[in-house]
Amino acid sequence: MVVTPEKHKNTNSQVLSPPHKIQRGPGPVVRVDEQGCNSVPKGFMWSDNSCAYDSALTILFSMWTSDNPHHEIFSGMTSGLARILQQTFRSITNDQEFERHRDIFRYALETVDPTSHRFGEIAAVGSFLHHLLATEHETARFHNRCSNNHTEMVHSVFSGHFQPGTEVHGSIQQWVNAPSLPTCRRCRVCNDSYAQVVDYIDLSKIIAFEVRDKTTVLDTIVSVRQLTGADLNYRLAGIVYFDDVHFIACIIRQDSQIWFHDGITTHHNLIYEGSIGSGQIDLSSAHSKNAHTGIYCCI
Repeated sequence: MVVTPEKHKNTNSQVLSPPHKIQRGPGPVVRVDEQGCNSVPKGFMWSDNSCAYDSALTILFSMWTSDNPHHEIFSGMTSGLARILQQTFRSITNDQEFERHRDIFRYALETVDPTSHRFGEIAAVGSFLHHLLATEHETARFHNRCSNNHTEMVHSVFSGHFQPGTEVHGSIQQWVNAPSLPTCRRCRVCNDSYAQVVDYIDLSKIIAFEVRDKTTVLDTIVSVRQLTGADLNYRLAGIVYFDDVHFIACIIRQDSQIWFHDGITTHHNLIYEGSIGSGQIDLSSAHSKNAHTGIYCCI
């Protein structure tokens, strides 16, 4: 297994560079007959505190390259940043200059949110995905409801990125299907206790769930019932892991293959980790880091 080295920090808590040269072993071996794969997935090489972007972009680029020629999964992404991302992936597909186009994308994100995404500084995957998966339409609606069906609006979500509240869920599917949660508020009409419920209005084809408890299971398939009654099914396309001020990732292909990426150690080529179908893969952690965010795509 690849061990990610700790990185030096300056007085402003910025990660500067690996403390020593990484000992590289032999490259990943791909057996077409045993693993059904004829190419090694590509990822991004780390530089200038890029790990938050490298991890998420490697997952998204894997989805881009495995999608149909029209990239329909990405067509529902409506944020300005999402349009820039699609152009970034087109450019990488044309010339394979991963880091040059990634950095152009990072500068574009800096103009959107210069406080959280200043180039060269440490960034959070959650903030990045919140901007990227932002929508012009309501994706989810949280409201309070009493037993007499009186409702009170709480807030709406305009993004495909979901963050956990105080409640700890056993799995992403349990999170989506969560029953009404009791609140301390009472109905203004009948004085009955309120419970908070969520309606999914119009989800995009790419969604992400950020987890804060390592007991939350990242289901490989998640079904979401929308307010219209229609069910949307999503597969787990990749997981971002985090610890020691560093993000890494695993991509999960449609054929259930799992590939590991760390921009510091694996560079462009990913490492084959196994198959979900084997039943022996623990998705809650990877290379001493805990699951941070699961990225799903509609199937």
